[in-house]
Amino acid sequence: IWAKPVVMIMVRKSRYTYELLERSSEFTISFPAENKLKQELAFCGTKTGRELDKFKECRLTPLPGRKLDTPIIGEAELHYECKVIYKQELDNTVLTSEIDKVWYSDKDYHTMYFGEILCSYLTDSKE
Repeated sequence: IWAKPVVMIMVRKSRYTYELLERSSEFTISFPAENKLKQELAFCGTKTGRELDKFKECRLTPLPGRKLDTPIIGEAELHYECKVIYKQELDNTVLTSEIDKVWYSDKDYHTMYFGEILCSYLTDSKE
């Protein structure tokens, strides 16, 4: 899109990640190898970074990114470093009523962030 390598992520306003994105306008995505870090992913998906250090709790290693100040996860293998180039709040008026009812009964709608991938690379995971 826009002649740039772009990735889109969706984050709810209630998430700590939303606050971090609003402050920094950059993010990294670290992908583990297949069948790796399953317990850590499950833990991170159910706990908030407002209350605990997920890196410490999961024994993950934050490493500096190559282009951005946002860390990558040392135990993962594929990394994207991204700069937010566009964001938009989800417009519930164009959602189907079924999606709205099932996924947004609490009205905690996602914000969509489009990130330009500034660099992507593979690393040897620490695991």
